[in-house]
Order: sequence, then structure tokens, then C-alpha cells
Amino acid sequence: AQMTGLSPNTKYWFRLRTSDDNGHTSALSNAAMLYTQANFECAGGSSGGGGGGGYSARNGAGAASVRRQGVGRSFENTLLDGPPLGSLAFDALRLPLDLVPAGGSARLWFRTHPGHAVAIERARLIMADHPESTECYIIGDSVHIGTRASIAGVSLADGTRLGADLRLADGSLLAPTAGDTIDVELGVIHGGGLVIEARSTGGRGLGVESGFEVLTQSATGGWIPAGRFWPRLEADHMLITGLQGSHVRLAFASSAEISMIGSFSGSARAIAGTTPTAAAISALGDVREAVATHDGISAWLMDSDTLSLAFTVPAAMAGMQRSSFLEVSGRRVTLGQATATRLRQAGGEAPTPTVRFALHQNKPNPALRSTLFRFDLPRATTVKLEVMDLLGRRVKSFAQALPAGPQQIAWDLRNSRGESVAPGIYLYQLSAGPDAAQRKMVVLP
Repeated sequence: AQMTGLSPNTKYWFRLRTSDDNGHTSALSNAAMLYTQANFECAGGSSGGGGGGGYSARNGAGAASVRRQGVGRSFENTLLDGPPLGSLAFDALRLPLDLVPAGGSARLWFRTHPGHAVAIERARLIMADHPESTECYIIGDSVHIGTRASIAGVSLADGTRLGADLRLADGSLLAPTAGDTIDVELGVIHGGGLVIEARSTGGRGLGVESGFEVLTQSATGGWIPAGRFWPRLEADHMLITGLQGSHVRLAFASSAEISMIGSFSGSARAIAGTTPTAAAISALGDVREAVATHDGISAWLMDSDTLSLAFTVPAAMAGMQRSSFLEVSGRRVTLGQATATRLRQAGGEAPTPTVRFALHQNKPNPALRSTLFRFDLPRATTVKLEVMDLLGRRVKSFAQALPAGPQQIAWDLRNSRGESVAPGIYLYQLSAGPDAAQRKMVVLP
């Protein structure tokens, strides 16, 4: 949940209740305290668990904050908020112009939230000076500078067509939910990029459990996956490049709010990033060497740790507009991995890991041609996996004897008669000895 209108220098207490997909609610949790400090930099804590859940002001792996003395405000948004566990990701967050003064210094903060952990390999400030008539975006190790143009419009799955302003009949913004698709009409044969301004409105998750997939149309009319993207918690722009054809499809795995879609034409050049003059983690001290370069050494943050960064900001080129980004590259990891690594670094012994029964979200979801069901088994056993429609009718079933540990079963989206299943929402249920679990998935047309 997100709350606005809180007063600074004030303590607030909250009690929470959680609800599952079947409408069952938990008991009321113990109280959580939130203290809004001066300049609206918020810190939180809890006085006990309970209720089946905790709380966090942000649900990403981490959030970046920037604050400048004398301005009287701060800025915060999520980073590394979607890529699968263990995969190296590069994420560049656009920073407000007035909070990164040219010819001065900037202090930035990256903090993890309760229950999350991340191994940061590099943190740097990226600055690009460009003509005021152009826009600037960061993808990987390249900065893209160019101009944006309007699209012809979009078509929704129910046949509704919207103009370039993306406004619905009641004036509200376009707000797709999990399983929705949006076809973007670029208007001309386009080989450049697509700019989307969006924010996540729910369904925070990892990998294919959240965000949206971009598909381009092939010469035969089929849809080809071109990449997956994750909107931040607060509205931000993202650039998607390498697209071909005059139509692009967006397939959503979680809900979002879209305020702008435009085409982009420009050129790319190499990034010249600035390393921090100082970097420290609240629980570990100086980590500047660990986050300065990609050298295999990481700074491990976990459970509300804060990485404080300081940068020197050179003067901007005359007559140019400056765009600034905080780029963080790293891997989302489990709390167990982070704890074990810190214990090894401190000369202690890591606890012996145990495998617990778990059924994970299928990958990819939504599914277009095939999908993988992933699960963990605490012991060797025979598993039964069933796919059902929303009326409970069995569509496909699998039975296998498997050893303990992480496992997966592939499905080609065909029923027991070998026919392709219809698009829609399905349930899949796993039974393994005394353990059982069920999840939902989406099949695209």
C-alpha cells in the first residue's frame, strides 16, 4: 500500500490484515511504527510479526533516494525491481534535475527493504549533456539520445481503440491488469524504439511473475518475444529498442498504469560514468572498492541495509540540457545467500541450507507457446501436476518420480488430446506426498 499526506516529524502506528486468493483473512497483526523524519525521509520498524505478513514502504529489492540540502524535498523510486533471482541486471534510474546540481556534489542512497537482499557489483552516476530538443535514455552500457513522436493509437483485447493520448471514455488513464494485452500501432514501418511512461500498481514479483513482455510481429503475422520490462513503483520512462514492423504487442503479467506511449528515433553512444568518491553500507562500513568496478567483488545488502553514495558532479556543457541517472548493477539474492556470504566474510560458518516444499510461478507467465512449472521438493517422491480451467475441468496432467531439490516440468500448452488450449486463465496444482499447492497462470492468444 502507498500512503500520502503524512506529516513530518510524526510517529504513526499501523496494524495489518492479509488475505489470500480464496478470500481467507489472517488475524490482525502486531503494530508497525513509521516515523516521518525531517525532509520527509522515512524510516520504519515493527514491534513484532503476526498476521501472515509484514509491511514495507516500497516492495522492490531496493529503492534509490536522492536529497539535496537547501532544496527541502527528496526523491525516491525502486531499482532492480523485477529481474529473476541470481541474474546480473543493470538498472539506471533517472534523477530530478534540481537534486543533482551541475558543478557541485550529490549524495544518493540505495536501501534494501525488509525481507530482500541484493549483491551490488557497481554503482555510478551517469550524466549526459544533450540538446534541449532531445530526450535521453540509458540501456545497458549505451546512452540513447533522440526525439519522440506520437503513435497512431492502441487497440485493447476487447476491441476498444484509443488515440495517442491513451485516455479511456471516462477520461481515466490506461490501466492494464495481469493477462491483458495492448497492441500498439506505430503508424509507420519503424526500426527504432518505443518510449513508455508507466508505473506498477500491484503484483510486485520476480522475473516472469511481474512486468510486461514486448512482442513484435513477424512476416507471417505471428508474435515474437522481444524482451520483458518492469515498471517502477513510481512513474518513470523506459525505452525499448530494436523493434521492427508497424505493430507491437504488450502482454502484462501484473497491473500497471500507462500515461504515455511514443515512438523514438535517435542514436546511441558509449556511457561515461562517474564512480563514487565515497560509498558505505550502514552495517559494514566502507565499500567503495567493492562497488567501483565489475571485478567480481560485490557489496551485499540485506534486510533494510542502506548504501550511501557520494559523487562529484562536473559542470554541464554550455547550451546543453543535462540528464542524470543512478546506475546500479547487481544480482537479487535470497536472505539466506546474503547471510551465508556475510558469515564467510566474517570468518564464521554458514548454516546448512534446507529445502522446503514450494510451488513457484510458472515461467513465462503469461505463456505464449510453452511454459515451465518450477517447484522444490524436500524429499524424493512421486509428484502429480494437474492443469485445470476455472471450472475445475482437468486439461493436462503429469506424474513423475523425482529426487529432492529444485525441479521443473515443461508444458507445450496442449491438452491431453494434443490440442492447443484456448487463451485464458488456468489453475495448476502440484501434489507431492503430504504436500500440495496451487497457482494461477495465463495463456495468451
